[in-house]
Amino acid sequence: GQLDEIKDGLDEMMAQAETGDIWGVMCFDDAPTVLYPLIAIAGAADRQAARDAIDNIALSKNDADTGGALRKALEDLKASVSSNIDRVVYLITAGPHKSGEHPLSVIPAYQESGVKLFAFGYAVEQGAAADLTLMAEQTGGKYRYAGDGGDLEKALKNAKGDTATLPL
Repeated sequence: GQLDEIKDGLDEMMAQAETGDIWGVMCFDDAPTVLYPLIAIAGAADRQAARDAIDNIALSKNDADTGGALRKALEDLKASVSSNIDRVVYLITAGPHKSGEHPLSVIPAYQESGVKLFAFGYAVEQGAAADLTLMAEQTGGKYRYAGDGGDLEKALKNAKGDTATLPL
């Protein structure tokens, strides 16, 4: 299903992580949950721990608080990662924002912090895609639509290239 395809795409992205890349994994429903705190990847053990966290992502029946998750990701990133390196948040969602803080309200904080948002919409409807595009563009990031698991895996695989050329 969708969740397995999202996990496969993230696993592929993790396989591309280089030593020194800083990674964290968070999932969200009505509240964000950190599954793997932000750390610099030092080797195989860190990659495996991140992959284990990806495997633990589960679907919830609760409404998605996308804004709350974006705010938590930004707070954790600002607290853990120096502002003199590129700081990027990847948002992967398969549905629209449904509860809590609206994600567009968090964008000014991303802009003030110089953090770019790269959003991936997995088979999302047009309205959600428009919001994701706006959020990404307003932060200097990019939006990618993925109609299926293959599209998502390709988009995530190319994401590293999108961020490798970002200016400081």
